[in-house]
Amino acid sequence: MRHGCLLRVIVCTAVMTHCTGSHTLASNLLSRVVTLMPTGLDQAAAARRAYRARLPWFLAVLVFVAVMLVTLLIWRPLQTAARDDARLAFEARAKILHSALAQVTLNRDLDQAKWHAFVQMLDLERHYPGLQGLGFAEQVSAEHLPEFIVQARLSSQLQFTLIPAGERDQYVPITYYSATHAVADSSPLGVDLYADPVCRLALQTARDQARIVVTGPLQRVASDADSARVLLFLPVYEGEPIAGSVARKDGTHCVWTC
Repeated sequence: MRHGCLLRVIVCTAVMTHCTGSHTLASNLLSRVVTLMPTGLDQAAAARRAYRARLPWFLAVLVFVAVMLVTLLIWRPLQTAARDDARLAFEARAKILHSALAQVTLNRDLDQAKWHAFVQMLDLERHYPGLQGLGFAEQVSAEHLPEFIVQARLSSQLQFTLIPAGERDQYVPITYYSATHAVADSSPLGVDLYADPVCRLALQTARDQARIVVTGPLQRVASDADSARVLLFLPVYEGEPIAGSVARKDGTHCVWTC
């Protein structure tokens, strides 16, 4: 009996101890769950606050991307249209230069009066808006310059003066010129295009490659012209240029427009 009671007590004590342990574990788990629940809510609230803080930046980036896309969609057609306009303008000016080339070739007794009549017949201001004038320049060596000036004064019926004055190996003075009515510049007759580095490079390129060449922006063409402009040069040869090689340098003139 004494051993049975001891055994029974031991068994009961063991059961009670197990039950007590289960109750303690459940209490700990409940406490842990209760402790974790407010922490999860805080994290969700923090995430919402972070999202709201990033939202203005996200919207700003979205607006920026949208503006760039719209700009690109508008800019590309405008760029294409501008390129087409420039091409058409160049082709129109090329036609004028080739017409002037024919005029120079067919009229050996050309002078300023005939040149002016020819340009006025083209009606540049009406048919070719943007063109300011059309001219002819002749390449002259230093030794032939005095004789050239005498002949230029006779043919132009004006006081032909070389601008700028000075000694140089080669000169390309403007021999004939006619401007549109919209241009108020004084006559550029006598202006040496070869004295300007930009014009000289364009003239040499046109001469050597036998093609139309456009200069960079120029600040002065006429003696008192201050506005920037560009010139187009077309070479005129006394004879055909040598095919496949640099064109002959002697006796090369040009017609030009601005």
